[in-house]
Amino acid sequence: MKNIKMLGLLIFLLCVYNVNTCAAQSEPPPAMAMPSDENKSLVDTIILLTQYEQYFYKQCVGAVDGIAERKRWTPQKIAQIKGSIRFEYFNHTIYNLFGTYKKDELLALIKKYKADPFCLRNNAILDSWMVQSNLNLFMEGLVEGKYVTN
Repeated sequence: MKNIKMLGLLIFLLCVYNVNTCAAQSEPPPAMAMPSDENKSLVDTIILLTQYEQYFYKQCVGAVDGIAERKRWTPQKIAQIKGSIRFEYFNHTIYNLFGTYKKDELLALIKKYKADPFCLRNNAILDSWMVQSNLNLFMEGLVEGKYVTN
């Protein structure tokens, strides 16, 4: 009987400790890193040079076509989903990627991309696991119709 009371007390204390620990972590996560307005235009230049927007559309259209074929979507549904592909729904991911870069670092990247077209194949956007992961999540939402507007 004494052991059962001790076990009950131990479980109670663990629960109280767990609740206090969880409550201590109630602050929201930090805001997403975003470039300054000046740096945003430099990031836009990088997006243009790397042709990432075209890559984005190509990946999204490929995902829609693959799902549409497997699920036998109607041409109207395919057109509706493809019509919801908007780069502006996604580009914040790229701004976040370059959010901590300084102006001179962005200018150096632009200079590098302009001088050596071969380095575009190994660009920071395509090599970023964060961007690729977010693109995959975006495409999942896209084919589920989450970006369709009336």
